Amino acid sequence: PVSAALGGGAVRPGPSCKSSTTQPSRGNLRCPPTLRRRALLTTPLVLASAVAPQPASASLVRDGMAAFAANRVGESIALYDKMIEANPASKPYLWQRGLSLYYADRFADGAD
Repeated sequence: PVSAALGGGAVRPGPSCKSSTTQPSRGNLRCPPTLRRRALLTTPLVLASAVAPQPASASLVRDGMAAFAANRVGESIALYDKMIEANPASKPYLWQRGLSLYYADRFADGAD
């Protein structure tokens, strides 16, 4: 009955999802990745996040942004200045510090 509905020819079964040697043809749907494959693909990400701690500078920026959002502008400026002391090359990229300086009416400090 199925072969008759498809034009009378023989119906070939699609690729087996359990067979690792069979590649699906272009017309067939791909089998979803197995749990083992998914676990294998995500393992490096999990290990990297567990082993490599976030740099202190990223934490300072996050803390500065949180202080600014809580209307503790002076504290946020101090945190951004601490980051600049740790990494002077980051100063041109700290737009958050400029925003904090603006709200503190320290326009000249924000200009340099």
